[in-house]
Amino acid sequence: MTFLESLRNLDLISVGISVAGIAILGFIVFFNNRKSITNRTFLFFAFVAILWSISNYLIYQSSSSELVLLITRFHMFFSTWYSFFIFQLFYVFPEDNKKFHNRYKSVLLPIVIFTSILALTPFVLSGIAGEAQAGEVAVISPGPGIAVFGVVVIALIGSGIAILIKKLKKADS
Repeated sequence: MTFLESLRNLDLISVGISVAGIAILGFIVFFNNRKSITNRTFLFFAFVAILWSISNYLIYQSSSSELVLLITRFHMFFSTWYSFFIFQLFYVFPEDNKKFHNRYKSVLLPIVIFTSILALTPFVLSGIAGEAQAGEVAVISPGPGIAVFGVVVIALIGSGIAILIKKLKKADS
C-alpha cells in the first residue's frame, strides 16, 4: 500500500466519522423535540450537510471527467440547500414555532429551488477544463450562471449570520 492510498483511506474514514457524527447529532436534536421548527430545520440541515460532505469527498476521488462534472453539479445543488438551511436555522432559532412571512414562501423558496436546479445545468458549470487524476481536484469551467449561484448562496449565508447576530444582541445573558 502506497502513502497516497493510505491517505485516501484516511480521507474515507474521516468523512465516514464526520457523516456519522452529523447524523447522530441531527437525530438527537430532532428526537429531543420533534415539533420544534428549530429541531426539524437542524435535522434537514444535518441531512444536507451529509450529502454535501459525501459529494465533496467524491469530487476528488473520481478520475472520470464526466463523473467529476456531474458530482460537482450535485455538490453545487447541495451547496444551495446547505446555505438555505443555514439561513432557515438562524431564522427560526431558538423558537419552537415560527410563522413564515409570505415573501419567504413566495419569493425566497422559489429562488432557492430555481438556483439549486440551475446548479445542475451547464449554465452554472459548463465543463471540465482539464483532466485530473484521483486525489486531485479537476479544473471546472464556470458558466454565466455562476454569478446567480454565488449571489444567492452569499446572500443566504450573509443574511443568516446577520439574523443570528441580531438575535444574539437582543438575547439576555
